[in-house]
Amino acid sequence: MKKMLVMLALVSGFGFVLPGRSNAKTSDLLTPSQVQALLTSATTAADDVTLQKHFSALADTYEVDANKHAAEAQANRDNPNPGSHFPGSAALRAQHCDRLAESARASAQEVRELASAYEQKTPADHLRLRQYLSALVDNYQGDANKHAAEAQRYRENWNPGSHFPGSAAMRAKHCDRLAESARNSAAGARELSSKHGRMAAAL
Repeated sequence: MKKMLVMLALVSGFGFVLPGRSNAKTSDLLTPSQVQALLTSATTAADDVTLQKHFSALADTYEVDANKHAAEAQANRDNPNPGSHFPGSAALRAQHCDRLAESARASAQEVRELASAYEQKTPADHLRLRQYLSALVDNYQGDANKHAAEAQRYRENWNPGSHFPGSAAMRAKHCDRLAESARNSAAGARELSSKHGRMAAAL
């Protein structure tokens, strides 16, 4: 539930990175600094409503992102280019796009759960969110480690004889960015978990 809060908080205050905004309610989206400020100092119902709208709009942007990657995956399947020197490359790109689409859909669901969470105000709700966010920390850290390892593999196996000698370096940089984003999300999740613990104790 709070993964998106974590992510949004992460994206917007925890180091989150907004996906494409097509068709999203951009007027409700906050900047990272605004989200961070609200996550750490929100005290009124109006603050909660602002965060709820932000997370709902963010969920829409992830849905758009998921659809875009799904379309790219299908385009690669429809145009495999059998005459290419790398006939399997289209299938590999399709699989990569599928993974990105799946990740974006999961993020959209998590952000929607975060939006819903800001409609709740009981100590039990805060404690559940704290537990959920604590578990997310491990998930994000695991993602960060996985992407970091993939980046290192690309650097160690960059295939200088390839027709595209720079492709491995580009993939390594992409994995580095994913790893950094996951680390930021983990940091955001830790902070949010701690905050919800304090809020539960205060109610």
